[in-house]
Amino acid sequence: MGRPHSITTRSSQSRRPGTLHASSKQTLPFFWIAVLSSIAVLLAIVGTLQYRRSTEIKKAAEVRVGADLESLTMKWHLDFYGEFSAVCIALQIGPDSGARDSREDYLQHCITPATRT
Repeated sequence: MGRPHSITTRSSQSRRPGTLHASSKQTLPFFWIAVLSSIAVLLAIVGTLQYRRSTEIKKAAEVRVGADLESLTMKWHLDFYGEFSAVCIALQIGPDSGARDSREDYLQHCITPATRT
């Protein structure tokens, strides 16, 4: 039984170097080079697309934040104007007070509504 084993080993060793076994060694590096280079190309494409998409999202967020800020600024401005005009209206002298009132009359006009409340 030891003999047939050595025969099969010899027959497998007697192959010529230029046959199937040698050509598979030559195609193996080319296969891996092709696979690795295609993976690198795909990674570069995915990275570029991801960068572009994140840039678009960033620009859209900046526009949205700018619009929100403008809206809040306008609300604050209108609120400030309303409060400021309320003070001016309260200090305004009406047509019934007379055009030539003295300073004390104006002061009395401003203090009187404050003491009623």
